[in-house]
Amino acid sequence: MSLFNIRPGIEDAESTVVSEKKDTRRLPDEALFHVLCTHIANDYIKYIKAQVMTQLDIPKTYKIRDIQILSAIYEYTGNITSAIIARDNSLDPSTLTRSVKTLTKDGYVETRTAHNNLNRRILSVTEKGEKLGREILLANQKAFSRKFFYEGDAAFMTPKDIGVVKDILRRLKMRADMQTRIAEMMSS
Repeated sequence: MSLFNIRPGIEDAESTVVSEKKDTRRLPDEALFHVLCTHIANDYIKYIKAQVMTQLDIPKTYKIRDIQILSAIYEYTGNITSAIIARDNSLDPSTLTRSVKTLTKDGYVETRTAHNNLNRRILSVTEKGEKLGREILLANQKAFSRKFFYEGDAAFMTPKDIGVVKDILRRLKMRADMQTRIAEMMSS
């Protein structure tokens, strides 16, 4: 039994493979892939909360985005602007600002104004932030090691689940290749 609810997406995918042989109505591969990705994304968040965030010595009010932002600043290993963090992590600037304020207040991040541009904020981790950055990295490595990721009650995806995803991706690639060939034939 898994802690997560990826089964509906996998079952949709499995029923598609079966219904293909029976020539019954089924979702298009693109829609099926979207459903499956939605389930995987939701389960990924649950997995991070259960397997990574519980291993960290952080305030209970912290969200995944706070950890994501601290990790991005830590991984940069220097000074980085908030604009780069927002762009590279697809974050809304106001979300980033709120999170940086929290991380700064709690002593994990420090901000300063760039000497050449008073509107630019430079972010860096403090000693406390560097320690937490290492903890995040280790917790992620442990959570996503093969043993923890694919086995046991906390498994994110089983090998069978991965096979179903690969099958959907194979079918989508075949369709894309075919459409590319048709487009090339029509343009010549």
